[in-house]
Amino acid sequence: MDSNFLEAARQLGSGTARVTRDILVPMAAPALAVSAVLIFSSMLASFSIPLMLGRGSGAQMLMIDVYYRFGQHGDFETASALGVVSYLLAMGAALVYVRRLTR
Repeated sequence: MDSNFLEAARQLGSGTARVTRDILVPMAAPALAVSAVLIFSSMLASFSIPLMLGRGSGAQMLMIDVYYRFGQHGDFETASALGVVSYLLAMGAALVYVRRLTR
């Protein structure tokens, strides 16, 4: 990023919050969007660490729920539906990622 933009904003009286909001975030928006998509996709794929941490009474990862419904409860229909939802979420994230890269 060119520091001339930051220097010009500072000379015109912009504070740190205004420089961040009006200059830094818009310039970094494509990189932030791609990073968010990659983090979201990796969160969908996380399986081993949440499984090792145990199944608590709170919220759990989607793939862990699919695993328990399929393997322990025999609820194949719900597990399949959750798998399709997970696939659609990952496909949507992949489409956003590809669109950002092709611009």
